[in-house]
Amino acid sequence: DYAPDDEGCIFAKLIHNKLTYQGFPGKTWLRISRIDDQLNMQAYEDATMVTLEDSIIINRLIDITLEGEQIVLAYPLADRTPVIARVGLDGMLHDKTICDFHATHGFAVYNDTPREYALYDWSVFGSDTCLVYHVFDSLLTPMETIVTEGHFGDIYLICPGNNHIIPLDDGSFIQASQYEQRNITRNGVCLLKYDKTTHERLANAMFESWPIYSNRNSYAYPIGLKHSADGNLYFAYRTNNSGSANKGWIGIVKLDTDLNIIWQRYCLGSWNSSTGYNHSYCQIIQTEDGFMIGGRIHKSGESYNVFYYFVHDNDANNIPEAEAFLRPYMYYPNPTQDRLHLQY
Repeated sequence: DYAPDDEGCIFAKLIHNKLTYQGFPGKTWLRISRIDDQLNMQAYEDATMVTLEDSIIINRLIDITLEGEQIVLAYPLADRTPVIARVGLDGMLHDKTICDFHATHGFAVYNDTPREYALYDWSVFGSDTCLVYHVFDSLLTPMETIVTEGHFGDIYLICPGNNHIIPLDDGSFIQASQYEQRNITRNGVCLLKYDKTTHERLANAMFESWPIYSNRNSYAYPIGLKHSADGNLYFAYRTNNSGSANKGWIGIVKLDTDLNIIWQRYCLGSWNSSTGYNHSYCQIIQTEDGFMIGGRIHKSGESYNVFYYFVHDNDANNIPEAEAFLRPYMYYPNPTQDRLHLQY
């Protein structure tokens, strides 16, 4: 993410020492480096090293985010016990909470004012799979645990999307999840709006996997969920997971905060499995007049490329003339040496 002074970026990475000393296991640090606006990275020996674990090797993060002069991150121990920590850019470890539960699927801001966070996962209660949210205050102290319904009608929630929670000013939050519709064997992704006080589901929006409905390995997968400049929401998802035979499309949607669809488009897809795009490691980033999707892309038998796909909204999508303002395009590969492809 960008540094607080807007001069370049902050790059934080887990590193660990696998060597043992007198029978003790390795050690894990968070290495914090700066990258200037010319993409010059600070030398490793000058980077800030913050000890996260003295005798434990951590191999992955649940999530990490930059908030002003501090980094907030969550990571799992070997037994799936999550740890939440707050680290200053000066190398100080300010807060650290070792949880007494297992939840390693997602970590996100749950409330803006006052600042609150949520670790979330899915758990089985009886015969039902439910979404469970563990809420923490700004000092990373546990506050409450929320268990929401695991299904409504024949729609069963399968897995929450990683870091796809958005808090709203009306006392609710929106979560992206995968689902399956059992009576007709279909699956996809959905957005769910919950009341923070009553835990009641207030609204939902469903997006089916396409073109495969029934293959369990081909669920649609959320890419990202962002606020738009006019107070609405942007949502992007892969219509199939990348491992499926038919590669599917990327779906892009604009919704209001009650999850009513304002417009919906598809990009980077094909009805032919042999020529379809395989896109992975995708992210959605808000821009001044819309949003951008970036990630890895390739076709069967071809090399991997990086793509960027821009959607310019111009806040005009509530009028019939809105079609004139939707200008989606992408270019690839990046970097390139001799040829740059532009798809409009």
